Amino acid sequence: MLISIIIINHGTKKLTLNCVNSIFSTVKSPFEVIIVDNTESEKGRLLRSDVPLCKLIYSKNLGFSSGCNLGAEQAKGDVLLFLNSDTVVLAECIDLTAKRLMRDDSLFAVGARGKLPDGSLDKGCKRGLPTPLNSLCYFLKLDTVFQNCPVCGGYHMTYLPERKAAFVEAISGAYFMIKQDKFRSLGGFREEYFLYGEDVDLCFRIKQNGGKILYCPKAQYIHFKGKSGVKKGNKRAVCEFYRSMLIYYRLNLIDKYPRLVSNLVSVSILAMLILRLSLLCIHERQKSERICCVKYDKC
Repeated sequence: MLISIIIINHGTKKLTLNCVNSIFSTVKSPFEVIIVDNTESEKGRLLRSDVPLCKLIYSKNLGFSSGCNLGAEQAKGDVLLFLNSDTVVLAECIDLTAKRLMRDDSLFAVGARGKLPDGSLDKGCKRGLPTPLNSLCYFLKLDTVFQNCPVCGGYHMTYLPERKAAFVEAISGAYFMIKQDKFRSLGGFREEYFLYGEDVDLCFRIKQNGGKILYCPKAQYIHFKGKSGVKKGNKRAVCEFYRSMLIYYRLNLIDKYPRLVSNLVSVSILAMLILRLSLLCIHERQKSERICCVKYDKC
């Protein structure tokens, strides 16, 4: 069994090197590391001398999905692991998930227990598929109030113990292990998604094709979430985040709900986008005013 580990580097050189080091120091099974570098500036781009034991592919920035598919095309392994550059895998993590994946013919994909730097659970590592009801409960914070309720906690499957293995509806793209033949038969990641949503979309198609997805908490990784994108107030990332919601609904759910529900979903997503961008603009203006005040005081 060969494991092909695919990492996208987009201006995260230091994080990527930390991630690669964790792989080489923990994995015992045969593996290869494929890095797709779609960094637009030379400053954050990897050199071949930085990762001499990895296969390095330079690419235009056509999005995360496109980069992952490009890496998968070059992969020789029976198992593909799509791994975020802002992660560090812990001892036996990759070996455990690969062995568990290949042990069961009905399993399409396996995810590990993601931990944030403070030790808390990265909730995206075990979750339900987005539906209007799941999303409504999540945005109303009902999943935090009624964590043990399958209806209210459906978005992150909060009713499932985080330290117990379970079949789930979706796993995180930060650590997404899938059999190569299944990935190819499903057509890989849909490239309509630029930055977000490609992982839950693939999970949706796995479930539609009768496949199982396992959450394996004995395998663990650390996710240094929030180093870029939405958490840092990147406006393009914010737009892509909400755009991915619209794409997911259009591709997978629009035929399953009445037109009124679909219209409400679309309006709600656009309203959240406008609100988020407005708040970002206000925050940037306040920050700019504070900087001006500090400079004036110094004068």
